[in-house]
Amino acid sequence: MFGKESEMRSEDTKLSTVIAKGTKIVGNINMEGNVRVDGHIKGKVTTSEVLTIGKTGVVDGEVQVKEAVVGGKIKGNLVASQRVELESKATILGDVTTRIFVIKEGGVFHGRCSMQEGEKEERKEKEVPPRVEEKPEISVSKPRNAKPLGPAPGEKRL
Repeated sequence: MFGKESEMRSEDTKLSTVIAKGTKIVGNINMEGNVRVDGHIKGKVTTSEVLTIGKTGVVDGEVQVKEAVVGGKIKGNLVASQRVELESKATILGDVTTRIFVIKEGGVFHGRCSMQEGEKEERKEKEVPPRVEEKPEISVSKPRNAKPLGPAPGEKRL
């Protein structure tokens, strides 16, 4: 549906939970498996797999998932360990942390984005930065009655 990049195996595309249009949930949701939201959730949403937000779907709260396909609206920070896809006419109002971030033409994103490289990024954080030696500043001041070392401009040397 979205091209080679986001093709998933058939067992990965099975939905575990659907929040239908017209449904409103207030509270945090923590689940495993794929989820589709066409209704409204006010609270934190966490899933181990893919969160799909349909055109009528709204999540008002933090989101933590493996992958997110947003066709509706997220009002809150989004952390996706693998990928985020923002479809045209969709909106994210909050910060996004992910490895891959695709924004289709017409998608609206207001926030900061932090791109990570998975395991490599984690190793970088643990590494100690190289030590930089500071060199003392050299200050040269000219004494008040000092004579110039060379000829003044326009003078000839003998």
